[in-house]
Amino acid sequence: MTLESTGSSFTSALSLSSSLAIGSSATGLTVGKTTNTANITVPVSLSIAGPVAIYGGQIDVQQSLTSAGAITLKSSTSDVLLSGAVTNNAGTATSLTVEAARHIRLGSNASITASTSAMSTQLWSDTDASGDGIVYVESSGITTRGGALTFGKSGQTATIGGQSAMVGGDVFFQRGSTQTLSTGGGAVNVYGEVIVSNTNGLVVDSGNGNVTFHGILNSGNSYSFINKTTDTNRTWDWARTDAKNSTAGGSATGESYLVNITSRLENAIAGLTANYNGAWIGAYRSNTNSYAWVWADGPEANAQFFTQGGSTSAGYYANFGPGEPNGGLDATRTNVESVGQFYGAAGRWNDLNHTTTFSASQVSDYAVLGYVRETNLGGSPVTIQAGTGTVNLKANVGSSKAISTLAVTAASTVTNGTSLVTSGAQNYTGNLTANVGSSDLLVKGSAINVSGVSTITAGRIYQQANLNATGTGAMTLNGALIVNADNLSITSGIGGVNFSSTINSDASTTLRNLTVTATGGDITLGGAVGTTTKIDSLLFNANNVVLPNANTTLAVAEDLVFNAALKHAGTANITATLTAGDDIYFNGAISAASTGKLNLALTGAKYSGVIAFEGDVTTAGGSLTATAETISFQATSNQTIDTSISGATGGAITLSNTGGTDTQVLLGVLNSGSAGALTVNSGGGAVSVTGTVNAATSIQRQTAIGLGLTGWSSAATYNTGYEEWGTILGPFSSGSNSVTKALDFGSTGKNITFDVFQLESWDTENFRFYVGATTIGEKSLVTASGISAATTATSVVSGYAITLSPSGGVLWGDYGTGRPDVTWTSQKINVSITTPALSAFTFKVDSSLNSTWNDEGWGIKNLLVRDLATAYSGNMALTVNAGAGAIGLSGGVGQTKSLGAVQLNSTSTTTLGGSVTATSVNTNAGGTLQINGASVNTTGVQTFGENINLGRSVVLAASDISTGGAINLGSYGLTLNANADYAIAGVVSGASGSITKQGTGALTLSGDNTFTGGVTVSAGTVKAGASAVPSTSGAMGTGAVTVQSGAVVDLNGKTVANALNISGTGIGSTGVLINSSATAATASGAVTVATNSTLGGTGAMTLSGVVSASSNTVTFANASGFTATNTSNSIQNIVITNSALTLKTNQALSVAASSLSGATTLQTVAADKDITIAGAITNTLNGNSLTLMAAKDIAFSSSVSGASGKSLSVYAYSDTDNSNAGGIRFSSFISTWGGHVVLGGGTTDTTSGCAATFSCTTGYASQGVSNIGIYLTGASQ
Repeated sequence: MTLESTGSSFTSALSLSSSLAIGSSATGLTVGKTTNTANITVPVSLSIAGPVAIYGGQIDVQQSLTSAGAITLKSSTSDVLLSGAVTNNAGTATSLTVEAARHIRLGSNASITASTSAMSTQLWSDTDASGDGIVYVESSGITTRGGALTFGKSGQTATIGGQSAMVGGDVFFQRGSTQTLSTGGGAVNVYGEVIVSNTNGLVVDSGNGNVTFHGILNSGNSYSFINKTTDTNRTWDWARTDAKNSTAGGSATGESYLVNITSRLENAIAGLTANYNGAWIGAYRSNTNSYAWVWADGPEANAQFFTQGGSTSAGYYANFGPGEPNGGLDATRTNVESVGQFYGAAGRWNDLNHTTTFSASQVSDYAVLGYVRETNLGGSPVTIQAGTGTVNLKANVGSSKAISTLAVTAASTVTNGTSLVTSGAQNYTGNLTANVGSSDLLVKGSAINVSGVSTITAGRIYQQANLNATGTGAMTLNGALIVNADNLSITSGIGGVNFSSTINSDASTTLRNLTVTATGGDITLGGAVGTTTKIDSLLFNANNVVLPNANTTLAVAEDLVFNAALKHAGTANITATLTAGDDIYFNGAISAASTGKLNLALTGAKYSGVIAFEGDVTTAGGSLTATAETISFQATSNQTIDTSISGATGGAITLSNTGGTDTQVLLGVLNSGSAGALTVNSGGGAVSVTGTVNAATSIQRQTAIGLGLTGWSSAATYNTGYEEWGTILGPFSSGSNSVTKALDFGSTGKNITFDVFQLESWDTENFRFYVGATTIGEKSLVTASGISAATTATSVVSGYAITLSPSGGVLWGDYGTGRPDVTWTSQKINVSITTPALSAFTFKVDSSLNSTWNDEGWGIKNLLVRDLATAYSGNMALTVNAGAGAIGLSGGVGQTKSLGAVQLNSTSTTTLGGSVTATSVNTNAGGTLQINGASVNTTGVQTFGENINLGRSVVLAASDISTGGAINLGSYGLTLNANADYAIAGVVSGASGSITKQGTGALTLSGDNTFTGGVTVSAGTVKAGASAVPSTSGAMGTGAVTVQSGAVVDLNGKTVANALNISGTGIGSTGVLINSSATAATASGAVTVATNSTLGGTGAMTLSGVVSASSNTVTFANASGFTATNTSNSIQNIVITNSALTLKTNQALSVAASSLSGATTLQTVAADKDITIAGAITNTLNGNSLTLMAAKDIAFSSSVSGASGKSLSVYAYSDTDNSNAGGIRFSSFISTWGGHVVLGGGTTDTTSGCAATFSCTTGYASQGVSNIGIYLTGASQ
């Protein structure tokens, strides 16, 4: 059946009568010619056994339409309105074509369905490309059963606002239940913008067909026209208030306001909603002395979208009619037009005076019949199910209003818009490629999950969503990443995460945390991190983090954590500069895996900063510089730091704190659960530690990062204005201000750490910390004093430990100020709380401040919960192999906890700047050891294979000490304390330098030593290993040797020229001065006997220097005998114990009980000096002799006797100076057992000169008047 005019068009509108009966057996229906412009209305249901074609101006199909053939509905001048279901039951493939010069509207019942065969479907609005026409879909959906579904027409564009834009395919979806587009394998193409205002969602199911959205895709809101034709005494101001519908009129879901129109599609929706009646919209000039047009309320409130006389603002939309707006400038609002009105079929805008009231009818374009209310809906979910097909989103997604969730199932998805925005998750089954070339891309949502390979390419990628490659595919970001929200993550599987460019936060005042994870894969960096704007904290989880093959910088404001190995895999020599405002944790190895060197420049915080290494470090010749308050080596097996390179000098290793101040190096390496070893190989590079080195007492590991500004009960933020601190939570002031966080430790103990900020004028108020309602500790603070070192809180509850430490790069200063009129110091403080086992609880922080901000306040940031530190028992070993490089340890080693074995190998200079405590210390030959610390203490051996220089007085205390080189004492003292026997073979030098011997062992000095400060033997033995070169060198240098009681000097068959000062009987009463060698020894220097002393040994000893004993008794106990014939000797009391002695003294001599084992001659060589035998003298050698030569008397007050088979000849000569006085007096007996007794005296014969030598022995009696002759008084025989 065909209904058409005789001419090109019906002359008036045609409505098919409801009484018109067209049988279902009709094989086709055509209404109107293709040139018809008259409106066609179909008020009845139609069921046609063949094709249906309707042509007209406006086509209004008000009931269901069923066809067994092609369906064609074409409006040449206006709209196509479908109110009933459209069904095609053709047995073969067919088509549905709906074209409209303006709009196509599918009513709520106007579903489109191909029930049997494929139906290629095209809904093409705005066929005249005027820019005014959309597809408005309120129906449940479209089913094409294998036919393609097309909205609009490929290639149709219009120039709008000077820009070319697609027209004819803009679509608006709105319904109270899910809407579905199902093609069963047919391709879906949408040539225009799409707005989905359906919180139940839009489903596009192509059944393996390709799906392409050629225009932008957004969620939308709800729109309603409020007709005021019967309530006309109302203005724009009234409509603005009424439109809010008793809501705040803002951006929250459910809030309403005068419509804000942000796109051409939304303009059409508003027009259709108002049925193109004149209506108020939310546009106005808030300042009538300005040409700036803004939106009144809603999410875009106060946003300037247009400048009158100028242009539309970037990213906004305006549709003012020709010559509009035309209101002038005037401070009086009533004098100008300043509010927006929507008018006409083209949806143009006009400005009117705000006093304009509603009209009862559309008497002109500028009559206002009501207003359009926009109500915020939640985001609309969009699901695309393309099976094995592809999905292409060629323009922005969610740029005006976020899609709630986007779920795409396809072999691959390609997006080309500069916004990919959802409020919830985006899920892509298959590969995802987002490519906007060099333009910026915003990626936003709770998460973007991709099961395949993900590739994002843009000039800059603004990340506001977690990016997750959930399968095995890689995630590649080709463009500079701008982290645009807090606590974001990027995650992949074994395919890894690849960055081609830089990573930065979006703003210096609000730094962002980022976690990057490649489970089972690698993370590849393509550029610097944080060099434009720092990341707050950055966490890497991967097998490896691969650095670019070029110099690279990673800068974070807080923590940088690698749960991955850090690798340089390239051939270039690069420097990786890693800077953290707090800590850097390397929880994996660091390596240069190819031929390029890796130079590491690492910086943590000056205060409380930690750089921790848990794996080996290999740089292929690159240097390692680490700067922080604490540098910790804490691997779980023996650890190696290797900067060497084959055939060249290795990289230097420098450990210090900021500004060259002291760091503390902690060694906590384990090996099979026990204390392990750290080996440092620099291959000739210098190794320098400015600070201390100690074994750790505990190990604090960190595998996560803090929560930044999130996680607390308060969301109030404060920009401190200080770049290092940035934005914090706060400020909080009086004591009622607190923040809380719910935690659950699952009945375990944990470590809680976070930063608090003391701001402005504190005067002993407390920070307070709570678990539940219990105050677990507090700390009082004072402005300008702050905390300069780690300190514990007060009133700490049992089971807790609370430490507060200065944190960051500065101690305190005028930062974060709220009072520019005064200078009060503020401080960042790290709080560390160790808890007992806890389950669920509320953690709280507050203060006792009693003033409001901005007088005083505080802030908080970066809460992190870590496992408790593990106790580290044992003493870790340290080996440094520097080759030709110097080793410098400026501070103490092992002073807070001893190290194990310490091995320092350098052929250059090794400097110990502080005291050392270790199990053992060993240095190699070929270099110089500079000791500037007070002591080296070991429980084991100290072995020094190189030359030693002292920079101060030093104590070496060990079980054994071995030196292989020279020792330069300088002007300092060297104290040696060891219980083993050891030797120093090298030359010991040093003007004024001295040696003190402690410990029970024997020290042999074998060099031609030139030090002048002397030797003090406090314990044990010092043994001469070389004879003296007069006045220049000797085993004991050239200074005095002092031997304290219980200690020994052993001449050891050598000549010792030092002045000796001896005390005591030595070790086991065997002698303080001995000769243990069979070779005779000589002490050619002066000997001072400071207390009763014993001289001993087994070898003969000559004391050629002056011996001064005063009244102290000297015991000679040496089987080989002594010779002490210096006539200046001053000895008064002697004991001879199983020895021989030749002695001269200028003092009266008393011989206590003695035993003679060899010829003995005792002679006084000063006038009037007697010899007294005060104790019994026995003899142990047959044929022995005792000769006594006294300048005056000889008194035998005790017996002198040989023994059976031990004859003793006694020669006694008094008055040996022939001074006419002297005699021999007996109070006891002489028993020679066969030996001679010769008694003699002086003589008047002076020709021999005997008097001068005190050796006049040829006379028989002395001349004089007293004490002359031989007296026997009480002798028994």
